[in-house]
Amino acid sequence: MNVPKTVYCLVCLTVGGTFLALAVNDVLIREVASSAFILIIAVLTFPLGFLGIVAGLMAVIFGLITPVEFIAPVTLLCTALGYYQWFHLLPRLFRRRDRKEVLEDVFK
Repeated sequence: MNVPKTVYCLVCLTVGGTFLALAVNDVLIREVASSAFILIIAVLTFPLGFLGIVAGLMAVIFGLITPVEFIAPVTLLCTALGYYQWFHLLPRLFRRRDRKEVLEDVFK
């Protein structure tokens, strides 16, 4: 079992579960919890996580789901996108190139 992958998924899912519990229990906290959730999950899954957030916000805008219902699917979608990005896509990109080429591109 790969520990960083497991920890990443658990942190993302815990954030979603925590904010879902906060948003369901108190009407006053609902808006703050939704906003804080968007900010934290966006940081954890940046930049591909924004695709999941935009998809969820579009569903809320068009009335398909409520802001509270937004948290559960967006958590799963952003976690999956972030996992793919951090543990599959970026390592594959950096494996293809020589380290010297990567460093030259960074410091241009």
